[in-house]
Amino acid sequence: MPAAELKRRFWAQEENEDWCPGNTRPHWYETETPARGWTAPSKQAGATLVSLESVPDRFRRLAARWSAETSHISSVTRATAHPDYQSIIKLGWGVVPLMLRDLQSNKGFWYPALNAITGIRPFDVKDAGNSRRMTQAWITWGHKKGLI
Repeated sequence: MPAAELKRRFWAQEENEDWCPGNTRPHWYETETPARGWTAPSKQAGATLVSLESVPDRFRRLAARWSAETSHISSVTRATAHPDYQSIIKLGWGVVPLMLRDLQSNKGFWYPALNAITGIRPFDVKDAGNSRRMTQAWITWGHKKGLI
């Protein structure tokens, strides 16, 4: 079973404490099993997986690296498939205002990411490919939503 699936199941159990009554929990739940030499991770151990980096700082770091590593690529598909671009998308709604501001000031290429996060395209279909009109439509949308 993949590690991500195990982690998901374990934390689902931890958050739902009635998954197993305290007196019937497996012997390895809070103690080390000598045969395996393994202890069930605590919630504190999982806390180390959380990044201490703020969303704006992470966005700026990923965006700078993505830009540097894809500046020579002419394929939009290849550029947007870059792991840093995908990581930015995974940051979710918290980066939408940051992308809109970057789009407004630096003309960054955030159209696919904005669409992936928001699920919308605020520009007319006939304007697809026209970066000036697409940028203006996203900025207008951002102002209407109070994001910038």
